[in-house]
Amino acid sequence: MTLAEESLPAPFGGMYARISMILIVGLAVLLMLFGVVFGTIGGLGVRKQYIMMKTHLPIQATVLSTAVESRTTRDMDDRAGRMTSYFPVVEYRYEVGGVSYVSKQVFPIDYGASSKWANKFINEYRVDQTVEAFYNPEDPSEAFLVKRQNLVMLIFLMLSPVFLVLGLLVLKFRVRLAK
Repeated sequence: MTLAEESLPAPFGGMYARISMILIVGLAVLLMLFGVVFGTIGGLGVRKQYIMMKTHLPIQATVLSTAVESRTTRDMDDRAGRMTSYFPVVEYRYEVGGVSYVSKQVFPIDYGASSKWANKFINEYRVDQTVEAFYNPEDPSEAFLVKRQNLVMLIFLMLSPVFLVLGLLVLKFRVRLAK
């Protein structure tokens, strides 16, 4: 008999123990699911960035305009409030094989941060400035401006084993309770 079962009257002891075990297993599964989701998102993001930075070729581009774009997100029922991220936007033109292309893609994977960061970033670019961009030789309409990793993807990838291990520890705790 477990400690939980001993502390409750007979009709409730077994039911309470079963419910607590179900909750513990549910928590373990949820933690491991987070690990899988974080690992998948992070792994795919890191892989995409790596491929883009290895396969896209450098090319001269001309800056057409700069701006900062804000995006506000909120949770489904608006209880957690709103969060605004600021994204640097640099529109540039480049030419491949005599065909002119225009892009606004700044990084391999788009990401934003504070307004201060985004404004500081775009202040490095001036209209008509010649810059180096990187285009996809298989699809020249696809390009980005700066070879920089989105660290959020790497953090997601690194958090994956943490959630998986936490889930396994919770299961181990469940096994100890059952004895």
